[in-house]
Amino acid sequence: MTIFATISNGRNLVGIDRHMKALNRKLDLNSNKDVRMVGIWTRGGDGRSALAKYVYQDMCQQFESHCFLGNVKTISQGRHSAHLHHEFLQNIQRENPNKQSLKNQKVLLVADDVDKVKQLEALAGDFSSFGPGSVVIITTHNKHLLDSYGIQDVYKVDILTFQKSGDVAEQFKKHEAREEDLDKVASWRRALTNLASISGDCSLKCEDESKLVDEIADKISKKLMIVTTISNGSNLVGIDTHMKALNRKLDLNSNKGLRVVGIWARGYNGRSALAKYVYQNICQHFDSHCFLGSVKRISHGRHLSHLHEEFLIRIQGSKQNLKDQKVLLVADDVNKLEQLDALAEDFNSFGPGSVVIITTQDKQLFVSAGIKLVYEVELLRFQKVCELIRTFAFKKRDISAAFKLVYYRATNLATRWEDDSKMVDEITDRISKELMIDTTRRNGSDLEGIAAHMKALHRLLNLNSKKSVRVIGIWARGYNGRSALAKFVYQNICQHFDSHCFLESVKRISQDRHMSHLHEEFMIRIQGECLSKLRLKNQKVLLVADDVNKLEQLDALAEDFNCFGPGSIVIITTQDKQLLISSGIKLVYEVELLRFQNVRGLFRQLAFREKDISAAFELSLDRATNVAMEWLDKSEGCCSVQLIDGDGIYNVSGIDHFIKDVKLADCGLSYAVVSIMGPQSSGKSTLLNHLFGTNFMEMDAFKGRSQTTKGIWLARCAGIEPCTLVMDLEGTDGRERGEDDTAFEKQSALFALAISDIVLINMWCHDIGREQAANKPLLKTVFQVMMRLFSPRKTTMLFVIRDKTRTPLENLEPVLREDIQKIWDSVPKPEAHKETPLSDFFNVEVVALSSYEEKEEQFKEQIASLRQRFMHSIAPGGLAGDRRGVIPASGFAFSADQIWRVIKENKDLDLPAHKVMVATVRCEEIANEKFAHFITNGDWRQLDEEVQAGPVSNFGKSLTTILGSCLSEYDGEATFFDEGVRSSKRQQLEEKLLQLVNPAFQDVLGHIRWGMLEKFKASFDKALGIGEGFSSASQDWFKTCMTQFDEECACAIIEQANWDTSKVRDKLVRDIEAHISSVRTSKLSELTSLYESKVHEALSEPVEALLEGANDETWTTVKKLHRRETESAVSGLSSALAGFDMEEETRDIMVKSLQDYSRGVIETKAKEEAGRVLMRMKERFATIFSHDSDSMPRVWTGKEDLRAITKSARSASLKLLSVMAVIRLGDEPDNIEKTLNVALLDSTKNEASKKSITTSDPLASSTWDEIPSSRTLITPVQCKSIWRQFKTETEYTVTQAISAQEANRRGNNWLPPPWAILALIVLGFNEFMTLLRNPLYLGVIFVAFLLAKALWTQLDIPGEFRNGALPGLISISAKFVPTVMNLIKNLAAQGEAPPAANPENRRSSNNTSSSENPPDQKSSSKED
Repeated sequence: MTIFATISNGRNLVGIDRHMKALNRKLDLNSNKDVRMVGIWTRGGDGRSALAKYVYQDMCQQFESHCFLGNVKTISQGRHSAHLHHEFLQNIQRENPNKQSLKNQKVLLVADDVDKVKQLEALAGDFSSFGPGSVVIITTHNKHLLDSYGIQDVYKVDILTFQKSGDVAEQFKKHEAREEDLDKVASWRRALTNLASISGDCSLKCEDESKLVDEIADKISKKLMIVTTISNGSNLVGIDTHMKALNRKLDLNSNKGLRVVGIWARGYNGRSALAKYVYQNICQHFDSHCFLGSVKRISHGRHLSHLHEEFLIRIQGSKQNLKDQKVLLVADDVNKLEQLDALAEDFNSFGPGSVVIITTQDKQLFVSAGIKLVYEVELLRFQKVCELIRTFAFKKRDISAAFKLVYYRATNLATRWEDDSKMVDEITDRISKELMIDTTRRNGSDLEGIAAHMKALHRLLNLNSKKSVRVIGIWARGYNGRSALAKFVYQNICQHFDSHCFLESVKRISQDRHMSHLHEEFMIRIQGECLSKLRLKNQKVLLVADDVNKLEQLDALAEDFNCFGPGSIVIITTQDKQLLISSGIKLVYEVELLRFQNVRGLFRQLAFREKDISAAFELSLDRATNVAMEWLDKSEGCCSVQLIDGDGIYNVSGIDHFIKDVKLADCGLSYAVVSIMGPQSSGKSTLLNHLFGTNFMEMDAFKGRSQTTKGIWLARCAGIEPCTLVMDLEGTDGRERGEDDTAFEKQSALFALAISDIVLINMWCHDIGREQAANKPLLKTVFQVMMRLFSPRKTTMLFVIRDKTRTPLENLEPVLREDIQKIWDSVPKPEAHKETPLSDFFNVEVVALSSYEEKEEQFKEQIASLRQRFMHSIAPGGLAGDRRGVIPASGFAFSADQIWRVIKENKDLDLPAHKVMVATVRCEEIANEKFAHFITNGDWRQLDEEVQAGPVSNFGKSLTTILGSCLSEYDGEATFFDEGVRSSKRQQLEEKLLQLVNPAFQDVLGHIRWGMLEKFKASFDKALGIGEGFSSASQDWFKTCMTQFDEECACAIIEQANWDTSKVRDKLVRDIEAHISSVRTSKLSELTSLYESKVHEALSEPVEALLEGANDETWTTVKKLHRRETESAVSGLSSALAGFDMEEETRDIMVKSLQDYSRGVIETKAKEEAGRVLMRMKERFATIFSHDSDSMPRVWTGKEDLRAITKSARSASLKLLSVMAVIRLGDEPDNIEKTLNVALLDSTKNEASKKSITTSDPLASSTWDEIPSSRTLITPVQCKSIWRQFKTETEYTVTQAISAQEANRRGNNWLPPPWAILALIVLGFNEFMTLLRNPLYLGVIFVAFLLAKALWTQLDIPGEFRNGALPGLISISAKFVPTVMNLIKNLAAQGEAPPAANPENRRSSNNTSSSENPPDQKSSSKED
């Protein structure tokens, strides 16, 4: 086991560090990717919940929102899957009250104890809304669930196993699950066998005699006291003393604060039974109450918070609900202070007057917890233990001498034992072991009929087969040796297998535990042979599972079957044959019933170990054999049960089983009840057995006359219609009870008269006329009490005269009738029945029978004749003709129980009110049963799953049929009960069913609404797509979808419910109208955008082009363009809006908006161009200034009128400025151009203004005259600033033109001045003469000129110096050497070329040369 103990902050959890380290790797908390899902899996409850809780507490602070969904399985049980989603939302809101949306949040969700994929699917809708980095942790015991949902990150909690040592005594507890009735009959047999088998063992196990007495007295007290809780507990030894002492401490009348009382006893000295009895007797005084049994077991191996959760589950409430309530809590078998601390949290929420009772065997625990009110249960002394054993083991105060020795030996054993578990093992299990089970001391070959069993079983086992796993069932009624047989088979064939295991008492192993514990138990026991499933895969395995009683146990083991290798065998033993059929096991061996001689021989052999026994035990042996045979016959044929035992305890469980076995509930009102009363040993059981074919135990006359029937027994008649139940009452006037103990006789007689349709009064013929022997005092008392307790109901009283003498019946019958009438007349009657005749209560009949012993044949003939009178006894005129107030058969058990309680308590009982009470209880039980069946109904579950998946056609019809079937079944079973009660409970059942199916109905309506909404959207969009008008399309499809919605809702309506679908319809209408509005808005937006884009496209570029070439007609052209395009767009928009069925005002607003938009486009473009006006002015100035009238570039020769050209260019630029100054979309004239010309171009006026101080500047303003600011693009001040900047930036161009003219003039005058010519002649005469004398100098000078000219051209010296002197020099210096080298190479190439022979060759050579030369060379040559 993995042990979790939440001490302090949880760091002390065993192995928590290892678990957290492994889990952190899987959780990857630093990741910010999508939602991460991690599973925590382990078999059973091996700590996964505690681990998940600790993980949640440890890391929840790292998340923005977090939620721990504990026990998902319980939350979802019997509820719609939407409840789980709702629970999650509530928890996440409670944990994070300020969190509104999870969409962008990092969320931690821990879902504990998930057992169905449907639960995960219900939560999956929430997972998708979590933000990145979120983590979902799922804990489960079903690994397949994680695999099927695709969760790959799974952490398996390791299971720490422990090794058992020695043989476990549990393997011999084969009879622990024996039915209660069988235990009662066989109790003396166990004690007798104990005498022969456990001699001398007890004293060896004890060391301290005083401790021995205390411990065993305590243990046996607990064991014997607990069984009394099935009754009212009043027969617990010393209970009155205990209750009197406890009542003083409990102080139930107090309404002060919480009262905590402790019950302490050494060992197990009855404290649990006492606490249970106290709880049952005082719980009705409290608003809420809970009995927490075995707190030690509940807390074992679990987090202590589980104890708190268990309390809340059992009390079915919450702390808030308990705050103002008076609560009773009994916590039994507390053994740790932490358990009290865990519950103390709940104590604080109890209301005033609440009581908490704590039972423990550790008195120090009370001291540590500060509990001062402690009641100590005193030890039972020897005499009390004797009385308990005498009462519960032998069911009577006086026992025969044959059992005296056994009785005292058992008592001594009980008071001398140290451990109650060992005591129970020795007293019960060892006796059973010796009788039936334990054959391990021998080879088992002496088991009765073992050879025949083994021969038959070998055919089924087929040990030589090598095929797949073979599953075989061994079935027997009751405990008819199947366990012993299975054990013997196991011992004889286990050597043929690689691994083998004998799982004894599977029923006990699985009791109150998860089914995975059974799997673990198997793995532990077989681990000596094989340690894992993988190793079992290829092994031949033998598994014997003994005493299986539930299909879930087989399912838990089936997981292991699949791991066995070929040739493996699984043997299942059970007493429930239906279990084998349900699990599909076809190979079943039925253990035959043992006959009388077999039982006698088996008992003699195993109990006494010898075939000859002393006479002292011969009587006991015969009695034991009769008991065994009686039970075997019951199993084989007639069904009977002890309805009320000799102590007056009503057998609730026994009668329930009996009713199921005989299928009494199916009889309705068609049944009759017959009872018999009479003196002890008068042959009542013999009469019933012959008359009705029952198997009541009969007295053996050869062994003496004694009491045979004890209490009241019930059986069903064989072969009589209708169903007839027979009650065999304990005989009256018996020596066993004595003359002082006649209360049971009167109670049983009154019970028989109240519940029976026919009462047989068995009496001897020679007792007629006697007072006591004829039961006259008894009848007198019964009549008196019956009139007081019951309303008149006519019962047939059939006097059966036994051993009839020669006196004729005609003479005997009047005497009997006269005696009965006298008794009736002498009985004091209440006022209501003072004048009521005997015939209103009873129909008296008399019949006589011959002696069974002397005239057996005649007796049987008379019995056969009498039997015919019981055929169809409930028909009109039959023996049981009066059917007033008959309870339906299904309520017989409850009615009988209530009547017996009333008789025991001697309370008044009104049968009509009793009938209503029975009807209320039974109708409620039937309703609850039908409701439970409906929940598990396959058709409903399938329909519910289909609804969860999507829309379902004919939902209403299908569910109406299912509900109708359920209600019809209720009507069929409850038809015989009171109509008012039946109708009321039917209405409640119908309301519960409708409440259950309502979520599914709402889901169906949701599917229909969603489907219609989606259909409308698709159809509406399609209609708009093909050009249909918006208004007509929306109206047509709205009507179509709403009509279809109404039709589908009509198909979903459940006939049994009057549910209104108008809210869903209204929501659909709102959704469709919202969608229409959304689409209308979208479409109108699209239309507006479409025509705005058309207007923008039509105006943007043309306006920009017009403004760029601004002139006098610019704004006139723009106005015309604006008017034309706007009118076109408005016309198109108006036509498109005609299909929207809009109001005139809305349409005008949209048209006005489009017109404003078109004007805005022009204004926007105008403002953009106004921002670029300076650039446009410079471009226009440059164009006019640099080009002539033919748009040819000007060459400044010096002849141009530079001033006129400049003025013209400036005037054109100023014109552009005046056009761009304001927006002129209206017809209003302005004088802006004149103002700008006067202010900026008229230099004369400017000069005058400079000289005149009084003259104002027309541009010294931020507004134009008569021009609003909304139309102004460039203010006067801005115009003046722009003009100043314009002039500054164009001055350079004018200056360059002037310089060009002057340079041109200088270039045209190439001769030097005369004085320079004269100076050259005078100063250069000598040099000139030198050249004349030496012509070589002329050649050198010419070559130098050519070289300089080539360099000038190649280096582009004027171009290089255009960018400045220094850059020109740097560039020339870099290019000088390569250029010179290139010229030299060209000259060398031309010099090496051969001379041409003729002109044509020369031409060809020249062409070739020119084609080979690069472009730069050709250009160089051309330049040269």
